Amino acid sequence: MKQEHQNDQSMIVDIYDEDGDDGHEKYYASLSNLNRCSGSAMFTFGDNIVQCSVFGPNPVTWNQNVLKKNYLHILLYPLGQIRNFFKDKSLSYYEYFFKRTLMPLIYNALLPNSRTYLVLNEIEKGSSFLSTSLNAMMLALLDSGHPLNHCIACSGFVLDRRDQQLYSEIDFIQKCTKSIRLLEPCNLTLNNCESIKATFLISNKNTKTAETISILAEGKFSLQNVFDARKKSTKTSAKFLNFTREKIGQSFIR
Repeated sequence: MKQEHQNDQSMIVDIYDEDGDDGHEKYYASLSNLNRCSGSAMFTFGDNIVQCSVFGPNPVTWNQNVLKKNYLHILLYPLGQIRNFFKDKSLSYYEYFFKRTLMPLIYNALLPNSRTYLVLNEIEKGSSFLSTSLNAMMLALLDSGHPLNHCIACSGFVLDRRDQQLYSEIDFIQKCTKSIRLLEPCNLTLNNCESIKATFLISNKNTKTAETISILAEGKFSLQNVFDARKKSTKTSAKFLNFTREKIGQSFIR
């Protein structure tokens, strides 16, 4: 069951899919929910909630006029972690990966010598932070009207150590939660689960062939596991892109 709510006064577009195709994958996107940025999007997938805001593009100063294209600067703020001078090194690693994934999307001919900031805040911690964050950045760029060559959709998968099978991040967490018995409530995430052999984060274009932009794989895996994860990601990416294309297109029809 797909529903849509649009507020004409505040220009906030709420998009949500209550059931999803599999009964448990729930999408929710609130566009233009912040008014002091070029574009914003709050995106929910499964048990993850993130807020992304776009600032720019802004021209660089005269002493920094060495860029011939639009430069992306990404800042990640995970839940409960304060950014300071001695920040977590893993954040810089993921920020660099996101920047390398999103840079090919920018149509640099219209934005020479400019800089754009993407700030992402994690509102509720869940099992798919990276894939949800990248999809939220994509929605925020679309909301800001940033010139893009194409769109992407990101999906995450987990290789189970027990049965050597690939699962989506939400399916894997649900499987692990049902298979264990806890005396006290515990928030099971991908960071504290011991059944993970490898994780895959795959981003695909919105083309007929679903060309892969980037793959982030961590853990012990074979080349066949990468091919299997890439094959599974095409269906998930197509579902997200069709959902986004349909609903965002309806938001511009008054």
